[in-house]
Amino acid sequence: MTSLLDIAPITETVDIRGSTLVLHGITNSDMAVLMRRFPLFGRQSSGMPTDPDEAMVIGIEMMPALIAAGLGQLGNPEIEAAVDQRLSSTEMIEVLGVVMRLTNPGQEISRPLAGAAGGDGAGLSGAAPATK
Repeated sequence: MTSLLDIAPITETVDIRGSTLVLHGITNSDMAVLMRRFPLFGRQSSGMPTDPDEAMVIGIEMMPALIAAGLGQLGNPEIEAAVDQRLSSTEMIEVLGVVMRLTNPGQEISRPLAGAAGGDGAGLSGAAPATK
């Protein structure tokens, strides 16, 4: 009989300018840590009304933390700074899209967070990207 311990974690790789990042979804316990660190994100996630402009700012601020968590480096200030300083907005959106898809397959993330880097949330829906 198979148990939960037999289920391998899902990972996905993303190539960024010749470097390969191994990403995984954010665990519920790690998400709780992020919600304590970014209370507006917690309120927004629970469906409480939030100011769209404030939500956009917090989305931008927390993108490096979400990506670091998806790299298995929750709360690592060095990794968060590297994400912020070395990845372009487009690269952050790509990486965050994978992390969120692995975190909640098939579910959309909030639009303010999805558009935090200036996008409309395309690619962050939790759905696999369309192929041509």
